[in-house]
Amino acid sequence: MALSTIVGEQSKATENTEGTVTQLLDYPTSHPDATIRYRASDMVLNIHSDALYLSETKAHSRACGHYFFG
Repeated sequence: MALSTIVGEQSKATENTEGTVTQLLDYPTSHPDATIRYRASDMVLNIHSDALYLSETKAHSRACGHYFFG
């Protein structure tokens, strides 16, 4: 969602846009050794998804979701 917001604002960027970009780039900088490890388990992947239409100025449809294990 953050990338979609940044893309929508880039032609008329504000200080808020700069803050959003900084926040987005701070995460990988703060966690340079992040890894993904896959293991077999009995967990179930749950997905809550949502679709939006015209939720922001000059926006088109957008989709977002939360993925978590239960």
